[in-house]
Parts: sequence; C-alpha cells; structure tokens
Amino acid sequence: MRFRQRAGTGDVAGERDADEQRAEQVGVHLRARAEYPPEVRGDLALDRRVERHRDFLARRRAADQGDGNRRVAAAVRGLGLRDERRRDVAPLPASDRAGLSAFVFELGLLIPSVIGGIGLFLAGMRFRVWWRISAGILFALLAACGSVLVLDSVFGALTGASAALIGVGFLGSFAFVSFVAACQAVIGLPGTGLAALAFVFIGNAASGGTVAFPFLPDGFRQLAPWLPNGAIVSAARDVVYLPDAGLVHPLLVLGIWLAGSLAVLVRMDLPAKA
Repeated sequence: MRFRQRAGTGDVAGERDADEQRAEQVGVHLRARAEYPPEVRGDLALDRRVERHRDFLARRRAADQGDGNRRVAAAVRGLGLRDERRRDVAPLPASDRAGLSAFVFELGLLIPSVIGGIGLFLAGMRFRVWWRISAGILFALLAACGSVLVLDSVFGALTGASAALIGVGFLGSFAFVSFVAACQAVIGLPGTGLAALAFVFIGNAASGGTVAFPFLPDGFRQLAPWLPNGAIVSAARDVVYLPDAGLVHPLLVLGIWLAGSLAVLVRMDLPAKA
C-alpha cells in the first residue's frame, strides 16, 4: 500500500512496461524450447502466448510435412514412376496359407527314399550295381508321382505344374536314394545313418522350407543352397509360384549330388568284376 501511494502514474506505467518486456523475453525463451517451467504457469497471458506459439509450430510442421509429401509425389510423377504399393505377385492358395507345401513335398521324398534305400540294400546285395540303379530309378519315379498326386489332388496345394513337379521330385528322390546307396556301398548298412544325419537332420534344418536361406545362421546359410533338400524346395516353389524363374542352380545341385553318388557306386562295384 505504501508503494502505491508513493508511486506516481508514470512509475506504475514504467513498471508495467518492464513487466511486459520481461514476459516477452521469457516468452521468446520458451518459444525456443517449446515448453515452459511450472513457476510461470500462473501468468495467464504468458500461457496464452506459449499455447499460441505451440499451435503455430504444430501447423507449421503439418504444412512442411504436407509440402514434403507433395514434392516427393511430384518428383515421382516427373520420373514417370508409380506410387509404391505392396502386391503379392504369387498369392498362396487357400490350402497352403503358410507356404509350407514345398517343404512337405521335399520331406515326402526324403523319408521314403531313406527307408527305401534300406530295402534296396537288403534286396540288392546279390545284384550288380546296374540292377540297383535301375531299381532306384523306378523307386524315385514312384515316389515323385505319389508325392505330387497327394499334394495336388488330395490337399490342393502345389497345383498347376504337375509335370514339372514330377521331374523335380524324380531327380530329388533319385539323388537321395543314390546317396544312401553310395554310403551303404562304402561302409555297409550303417551308411544309412550317415545319410540320414546329412539329409534328415542337417538338410531339413537348412532346406529353406521353414526359414528362408538369408535368415539361417552362419555356416548353414552358405551350405543350404548346395544341399539337395534346399534345391528341391527352391525348385518346387519356382515351378509353381514363379514359372519364369530359372531352375539352373537347383538342377545343378541335384545333378552334382546324383553324379557323385553314382560315381561312388560304380567305383565300389569295379573290384567285384575283377
């Protein structure tokens, strides 16, 4: 009260101007930080200034973002490109929503081939190698036709490329049977366990049927494309979903395994002729 009595009209106006200058300085500082401390929240005028500044910044950011999107769209149109959209170039059938039919196809060739290899070894011990190879060819053809028939006609998966699938299945099953027979020719019936270790455990884990090649751990990622398991899965997917894709690498892998196994079989049969 004493201060108001002593102060004149000019002094009060000067103090108000000083208060407004200090509030403006604080407002400038708060606009730079886009926030304000609790001790000045009681100043309603300052609060309104800060809120207006926040609204201005929000509108400015939205405008800048919209301008950026429009500039990008204009640049894309200027280059003659279309907007990027996700499109499924090879949609999976309703009966194979998980996309595992190719892996089931490979597994349906592997298990009968390992079991059939044992039967061919026991039944063909007294026969020459060419008879065993002929029996392996017949078995591989039956296994391929049976797998394609079940997956295509019964389950409705991997449809539309039966002939190509039979060819891939024949080469894959023949490669399995030949490798089992080669291991058996070298170390006897225990060679079946070696072939099962290579194909059932290691080959299936790195086949790319459940986990794609790029996501496999080191070692498996480099080995997987050169195993017959992965070659069968890749070839089956290509002939069904990507018919324009090349089959050079899968067929090359199957050919290498098949040729190597047959070479071991023939070589182990040579001493018997002498």
